[in-house]
Amino acid sequence: IRLLQRTGRIRTALPQAKKIRDLEPLSRFFDLEFELMRQSGRYGEAHTALGKMTEGDYSTFDAAFERWLLEANRAPTSNLTTEYFVQARSLATVDVGPVLDAVLDHQDNLDLASVALRQHLKSTGDQYPDKLLHIALLAAWIGDPNLALDAMAEEIGWSTVRMVYLWEELFSEMRQLPEFKEFAQTNGLVAYWREYGWADACEPISETEFECS
Repeated sequence: IRLLQRTGRIRTALPQAKKIRDLEPLSRFFDLEFELMRQSGRYGEAHTALGKMTEGDYSTFDAAFERWLLEANRAPTSNLTTEYFVQARSLATVDVGPVLDAVLDHQDNLDLASVALRQHLKSTGDQYPDKLLHIALLAAWIGDPNLALDAMAEEIGWSTVRMVYLWEELFSEMRQLPEFKEFAQTNGLVAYWREYGWADACEPISETEFECS
């Protein structure tokens, strides 16, 4: 199922995750099912699933950030999305905070926010496990798909585990970049798609070309 998710075949993966959850209600596949719901645009179901996962408690950063990400996929420019982001920032640890502040401190000038995020991308003095993913998601949120791709490419260069996040709705503009096609070729996605089936967000337009949305 994770392979299907990493390669963007979300609609194929979701029914399988549901079957496993039905067989083993206490399994960790409930988290996976939530991710797949979010990535397939089933936001109402994803919201319900997130509520069950967190038991309605969003007093930790991880839970609050997941709620922000769900809302940012659904309605990136809504006041609620910004409200959830501010709540997540208030719960962030000292290592995570500065990356989030790059956006929060420049809400009225997103060009400056992009510059600040890129500075964090280049910096080696503020490392933490989710740094590159956070930069990518925030860059996409503020409308800088090139920076989002740079951060995701670096992250996936370290580990393909985070490839599952490529299919967030937030990354739609990023997936339409010519550079994303190169990224997909280099990382073996295109070869996989041609043999086993295309990602939900990508389709062939000729024998050698494809496009993503």
